Amino acid sequence: MDGIDKSQPPSGGKSRKISEADSPDKVKTPMGDLSPVSVGKRFPASGRSERHQSLDEYEINLSPSQSVITENSDSGIGTLSSNSASSLDQSFPQTPEEQLERLLLASRHHLGDGFDSRLFLSGRGQEPFNQVDYLADWLLDNIASLPSDSESGALTKLLTTLKMTESDPSRNKEISPYSFAMRSAILLASEKSGAGIESWEAYTKQPPGKKVMKLSGPDFWPWVEKHTNWVPEAQAAFLKYVETAYVAARKLSSLHQENQVVAYKGGFGAGKTSHGKEAFGSDEDAQPLFAGSIAPDSAKSVMRKAMPLSHGTVHLQGSNMAFNLFDGLIQKSGMGTIIYDTSLSRAKDIEDMIGKSVQAGKPLKVVDIARDDKARMLAVLGRRVVDNDPRIPVGFLLAGASRDRSGRAECLNTVLNSKKSHHIDKKTKESTELVHRYEFHCADQTGSDRQWLVTLKSSEPPEWNPNLPEEEITRRLASQGIRFNSTSGRFESLSPGEDWSEVMRKELHKSPRTLVSNLSKGEADIRLQQFMGRTIQFDRPMAGRSIEEAYYSMSLPLTLAIPKDAFLDAFSVLDQDTAQQLIHDMHEASIAEHSISYLDVPTIFALEFNRYLTSIPSSWPEGSDGRA
Repeated sequence: MDGIDKSQPPSGGKSRKISEADSPDKVKTPMGDLSPVSVGKRFPASGRSERHQSLDEYEINLSPSQSVITENSDSGIGTLSSNSASSLDQSFPQTPEEQLERLLLASRHHLGDGFDSRLFLSGRGQEPFNQVDYLADWLLDNIASLPSDSESGALTKLLTTLKMTESDPSRNKEISPYSFAMRSAILLASEKSGAGIESWEAYTKQPPGKKVMKLSGPDFWPWVEKHTNWVPEAQAAFLKYVETAYVAARKLSSLHQENQVVAYKGGFGAGKTSHGKEAFGSDEDAQPLFAGSIAPDSAKSVMRKAMPLSHGTVHLQGSNMAFNLFDGLIQKSGMGTIIYDTSLSRAKDIEDMIGKSVQAGKPLKVVDIARDDKARMLAVLGRRVVDNDPRIPVGFLLAGASRDRSGRAECLNTVLNSKKSHHIDKKTKESTELVHRYEFHCADQTGSDRQWLVTLKSSEPPEWNPNLPEEEITRRLASQGIRFNSTSGRFESLSPGEDWSEVMRKELHKSPRTLVSNLSKGEADIRLQQFMGRTIQFDRPMAGRSIEEAYYSMSLPLTLAIPKDAFLDAFSVLDQDTAQQLIHDMHEASIAEHSISYLDVPTIFALEFNRYLTSIPSSWPEGSDGRA
């Protein structure tokens, strides 16, 4: 699928454990020793005044037959009962499967009734969000003894149990009315704990035959792209996105009648938005027409305004929504120019896009915006916590940079090698020649002074920027790992076997202070100001040299803004020596009652720490997060 990273890395997340001292005696099960569910105190503690009931406060009897929750008239606590005479008498389930079933049914009762999914998706309903938020906290407080030692495994298995229960015709009516809210609560619990569940996992139905869909599997994309494989509320979210995105796309189309498909190509932080705003102008209200482009980020906002989810969590769902809208718009008659913000990292992506454009009777124009990768990463690090610009997982950034670099020469050549064709309008019978174009824009070695380098057209020689010396053009091409072979008339990769992802990973182990020195003075001053105020502060000396000690020694505003497991996971991107050095630096800073700014930690760690923040730490000074 165009615009979606099909090889995205797993978005891990280490688990949050409750100490064994807080757990009752363990029980022998086929999967090993498990503890009955207990209520563990999470750090930082919830600010709610209500007391969360633990799972042990629910009387639940399980049987193979259908079970229902009823209210205990004496206590007011929900009781799960069964009509079967073979109900088990144990106070808690003996198998992992029964434990999951127990938690699922108890969570349904804990959710309560009257959940308004429409109000929830609108982002304007505080009450439905409170219901989901409350259930998410309850799940996290009651998950310690599920069939996995990690929250990640427990939440994932709970989600699978929910899907399997809903797909069972004999159980569907029992659980289906509450399914969306429960899926949302599991997703939000994952977001809070760093468990790594993504929205596409939460909101798709159970594949037939208990099949497990994997991102790398051949059946994955055909299955995800089919709208009926998503729960009805997710389909409604797509329609809501279409309503707003179509209006903006239509306005752009009406004011740009060039009748072409424009595909913006370039990594995060490359400058596509600034180029698009300049190229397509504004409407009568001075609003940028480029807002009418079809882009995954705008699609993600539909789910992100319902509850606080990271861009990485909703990336695939948003990309899928944007692709499906684009696929429909490009076939719609009467549409002028259509803009699609996509990855187009491979030559095959360009070929497919040319095919779609020709079928729609439009030429394709690729606008490729390239910039020094380290400068792009620093731009992403500079993004605000509360802004709409995505804070991207390092794995996405590195994989995207590697794909763009290794595939750019063939992408350019694909347009050079493309054939001109003619489209005959079915109504007017007029014939239009379709000539595909590829504009390549590239910044200098500091990541600034973006310039148009070359325009390629179907079966025509390259058109180079006459205002740039040949040496400068060659230098900028080389900065993106390519060159033009005048003998063959084609582009080539300078280092075809290079593992650019590893090259960049090593560079990102350097501090932002070091990398900022390679930027232009103007941008360097901005980044220094931003990163200097973004600090990791400590309220007490670290008792030991562990990651957990570092977390519990951080100031309360920070622990309120980043989950513990997300903090732990931020260290997973570091090599062992660098991780140990960072822990040592944090230990020394905590002893000396000093803070550590983003400028002096590895850039790769700062990127992960920053993208995991759920809010702006109140201890950060004004201006450090981009606020005026």
